[in-house]
Amino acid sequence: MRFNTEKFIKPSGELFFDLVNTVVIKEGKEVDLLKSTEDVFAWAVSAGVIDEAGASKLMRYTKSDAVEFFKRARRFRNALRGVAVDLVGGKPISAGTVVQINKYLKLPFGFHQLNIEGGDPDLSFESSFATPESLLAPVAADAARLLMEGDPSKVKQCESGQCVLFFYDSTKNHSRRWCSMESCGNREKVKAFYKRKKKSRK
Repeated sequence: MRFNTEKFIKPSGELFFDLVNTVVIKEGKEVDLLKSTEDVFAWAVSAGVIDEAGASKLMRYTKSDAVEFFKRARRFRNALRGVAVDLVGGKPISAGTVVQINKYLKLPFGFHQLNIEGGDPDLSFESSFATPESLLAPVAADAARLLMEGDPSKVKQCESGQCVLFFYDSTKNHSRRWCSMESCGNREKVKAFYKRKKKSRK
């Protein structure tokens, strides 16, 4: 099965932000990119959680529970958006959200494997998803890692009035303002340039 992954934002390498940023602005309106169970699987493929073959196989197992899985997945995404909003606002994370994160942390999504090829022992992690909900487990793990090891002040929301995306500001002086320079950054700089030009003509 081919999944429509093109509509999702380019993966950042941070699953927390990749899932949170499935709400975007299009033509001035807020749009939820997760509209169906298939969209949740397509997002997982897009973010590199699972490959297409694995997603297709797992999706076949969820037909009888597809609607409920979709609702739970979107509920979890909304809870994580709440985390992002709270971090940007300097507020503590709610106990209810912690319960949700812990719920998915309990789900196994792979195993460690010892390799000795080349002479040196190496431990790798192999993903293995037994249920559709286990696709959310690595996202929960990433959220927990952000809350434990990250700096809350570095979680920001794009300053463009036409964007609702969140990101982690890892720049040296913590001065990042846009979700990306290629899109919002350039657009806002062009707007500012024409505004200054117009003002200078008066």
